[in-house]
Amino acid sequence: MRHQTAILAGRKLQPPGYRFVTGQYDHFQVIYVSRGLLFFRVDGPAVQLREGSIAILRKASRFELWCERAGYRGVCCNIYSDLPQEMIGQSETLNATAELRALAALMELQINSPTPQGGLVLEGMGMALAWESVRLSQQRDASLKLVRSGQHWAQAVRAAIDANLHTASTPRQALANLPMSYRQLSRHFLNLYGVTPKQYQLSARIDEARGLLERSNLSATDIAIELGFASSQHFATLFRRIAGVPPLAWRVRARQAANR
Repeated sequence: MRHQTAILAGRKLQPPGYRFVTGQYDHFQVIYVSRGLLFFRVDGPAVQLREGSIAILRKASRFELWCERAGYRGVCCNIYSDLPQEMIGQSETLNATAELRALAALMELQINSPTPQGGLVLEGMGMALAWESVRLSQQRDASLKLVRSGQHWAQAVRAAIDANLHTASTPRQALANLPMSYRQLSRHFLNLYGVTPKQYQLSARIDEARGLLERSNLSATDIAIELGFASSQHFATLFRRIAGVPPLAWRVRARQAANR
């Protein structure tokens, strides 16, 4: 028996004459249309979704989906619980990027040629499809209106820094692709989190170093290189200043505590 899951990714297929109407959708779903024609409407005229189109159907939204003389097929990802705010609200459509097209093609390949662990693989790709679609939607909104809440930009700064912890990138380099000046981003970040991006990056790198010391057998030098510190000596000095003990002493203490 298949166990119930909060995430379900797979093929999407509807025949001519299909219709779905909801006033309050009860979960999140992203649909990539690879063939055929799907109609979508919230208010006003219908939007035609052809090959390479995506429907982002957010929880609590209202919309209509239907097919007329032709059905459609594609891939989808449904998420039923623990939804972040980005997956709740108004539904919308967008055109897929090359990356989203490639991801959808990989999902179809996995569906057509399943592997023993195919369900987990498909679930992971489905989540990637969902989040990349949401990110593209946010990016489109940002390009139309650059001025958003400070909280949005502060959270974007944090995500960019976190994604570059295992590099030697400075905060300015990590934030270079965000459509706002580094000074403005730093101000939004300081207002929300109470520290500068540079201070946060150092704290996050030390936190990651703690985890590597506890979970792995990497040397302090290897960890310093992995996390982009200028040298092992520089890493050890900063680690001791923040953690209170040298890196290897932290490892010994953490493992002794775990074995008690």
